[in-house]
Order: sequence, then C-alpha cells, then structure tokens
Amino acid sequence: MKMANSKSAKRAFVSSAIAVLLCVVMLIGTTFAWFTDTAKTGVNKIQSGTLDIELQMKDKDGNWVNAEGKTLDFRKSADAPEGEAVLWEPGCTYELPELRVVNNGNLALKYKIVVSGITGDAKLLEAIEFTGLDDIGDVEHLLPAEASSAPIKITGHMKEDAGNEYQGLEADGVSVIVYATQYTHEYDSFDNRYDAGAGIITTYDELTYALATSTNVIKLSGDVDTLGNHAIMGSSKEQNVVLDMNGKTLGSSKDVWDDGAARWSLLSVRGANKTLTVTGNGEIRARANDSYAIDIRNGATVIIKDGKFIGNIDAVYVERGKLVVEGGFFDLIQKHPESKSGFLLNCFDDNYKAGTASIEVKGGTFVNFNPADCAAEGAHTNFVAAGYKVVPAAQANGDIWYTVVAE
Repeated sequence: MKMANSKSAKRAFVSSAIAVLLCVVMLIGTTFAWFTDTAKTGVNKIQSGTLDIELQMKDKDGNWVNAEGKTLDFRKSADAPEGEAVLWEPGCTYELPELRVVNNGNLALKYKIVVSGITGDAKLLEAIEFTGLDDIGDVEHLLPAEASSAPIKITGHMKEDAGNEYQGLEADGVSVIVYATQYTHEYDSFDNRYDAGAGIITTYDELTYALATSTNVIKLSGDVDTLGNHAIMGSSKEQNVVLDMNGKTLGSSKDVWDDGAARWSLLSVRGANKTLTVTGNGEIRARANDSYAIDIRNGATVIIKDGKFIGNIDAVYVERGKLVVEGGFFDLIQKHPESKSGFLLNCFDDNYKAGTASIEVKGGTFVNFNPADCAAEGAHTNFVAAGYKVVPAAQANGDIWYTVVAE
C-alpha cells in the first residue's frame, strides 16, 4: 500500500510592478521624492491529505463499532437462549456480524479485503460452505473520502450430506485484513494522475506492474512470492522509485535461476534511466542454491538504505550500472566453492575495469566479506567510499561481520 501522509510544497509568489518615468529636469536645486508602493499576495495554507481506513462491525444492538483487533464470532438467532454454543450440524447456517470499510480520511482510496484464515478445526471446515467471500476477495474497491462501503455479509452453511466424521469439532471465527492505498482522484495543479503508481502490493503480478509504471513510491503490503519469476524494473520510461519493503519479504517458493533466459535474481533493475532506492527494513531472500537477490544491468542505479539481502554466490550483482550501499545486512546461503563469501557484492569484471560497473559502500553489515579488502574484482578490491571504515566483529559461530561506518 502506498500512502503519502504529507505532500510538501514550496511556492514563492513574487509580485512587482515598476513604473519608470523618464523626464528632463532643467531646474537646479530641485528636490525629488520617490513615491513607492508594495503589492503582495498571501499563500493559502498547505494542507496535507490523510489516509485513514477503519474496519467496522455491526454489534448486537445494530450499531457500527470498530472491529480492528477483534475476533468475529458466528452468531445465533435473536431468540436463541443466552450463552447457547454455536454448534454446527448438517443443514445449519450461521452468519458473522456485518462488516463495512470506512474512509475516515480526506483522500479517496482503494482497498482490498483479505480473509487471512478461518479459525477452527480444518476437518470441520471441509463441510462448511461460505458465502460473501467472493465479493471481497482479490479485488480492489474504490472508496471516496469520508464514505463507507456497502455492508459485507459472510455466512457459513454446513452441507446437508456432512457425515458423522464431523461430530465434536469446532469452528470459531475469521480474521479479516483491509489493505488500503490512495486512489487517483484528487487533482493537483496538473491532473489527478500523480498517484497512479500507488498499489496494494501482495503478489508478484502487482509488484511487476508497479515496477513498470510507478515513478514515486512502491510499498509492499505483504510478503511477495515471485513463484520462480524475477521482478523486473526495466520499462522504457524514466523512473526514480523508492521500494518501501515495509518490513515484508520478497522471495520465491520455486527456483528462479535460468541463465539461458538471463534470469539471475529475484529483482532485476535495468536501464540508464532507472534509479531504485530500497528501504523499509524488509528482506529480499533468494531460494537456497538458486539465484542472487538483486542484479543491476544496462546502466541502472540501485541505492540500498536498509534491510536484509540474502543470495547465492552473490547477494547483489552489478552487470553494468551502479550500486550504492548505505545500510543493510548482506549474507549468502550458497557460497562460492573457492572464494566462499568473496563475491557477496560483485561486478561483471570487464565492465568494472571499464568503469561502467561500480559499487560504493557507505554503510551496512557483511557476513564474512570485507568490502574494503575483498577479491570480487581482484585481490584487495576496495568498494568502501572515502571517509568510511570497516569495523569487524567476530561472532560465536565463527563468522565475522564487517560493518561500514563513517570515520
């Protein structure tokens, strides 16, 4: 989800009017006085938009109340004895409290509702059919400012043919998550497309689309599985994008590496008109014995602010372009058979020698890899920028962590 809580702008308005009067004066000793005036305009206040989403439920009295952090229990009919348990039997139907999404902010937004898991015995859930979930599944909905969605009704019905094997089991409730991000609705001085790249990023397809179209910030809303693909930022448009990992993980449950298809990494940034800044203390973790975490090609620039980057042989590989490391934690799963962690950060040798592939380290921690004295581009390669130094620290397991700090 991307959200701009504040947009800062500076507008200076200078208004001046100069009247020049040319005259010929032949009088000696005359005193001249300059008449002056000042005209100015005030700038209206700069008001940042707010994105504020709330999930509400209807209580037993029919009032809408905040549902965040609560467990939604299946309900009995109004005339049921107080305290009677919710017991499932063939043909019965129970419903959850009605839900709705409320936009308490002053920005239009789009939202997605995810049912993260129905609690209870898995066996019992095989015999229960749920309705209402299709209406809120993997779909983005538009919600204007200060508006609420239509009520959402989720109902469970136990199949009539459910057998005795479902006796004595329990089902308690569901967990519902709302992901929201701003929508292209409000106009700035030019149009209403400034946040067109905003997205709810929880899947590979959503991330790929955002990398191809965004020109500002991409924020992960959940962990992303590339499913054996690599996410590419490589469209023809000029992009300077921040990838906010938001504490999430980018990984793959299937092998990514395919040298014939030039598929080397989970994330590939390509093009001289591309700059990607990675922040948000997330993790880009390659599958064991598979790919790199990130590769940089065709003159692109990647700036790493923080997070974890776990790869195989290389964590980050620069084919042609520039890597700037300002923070983060770097380690390998699969190590080089001879150099071990010696290629944790690595460039394509010929391009490094030609000056078209470079690495500059100003921060970060590197496991068993000294970025000021490594073998990545030959003996004693130094990637550390001037004004910085490396501080080694031995670990209990025998590893050495090399941390780069300012001198």
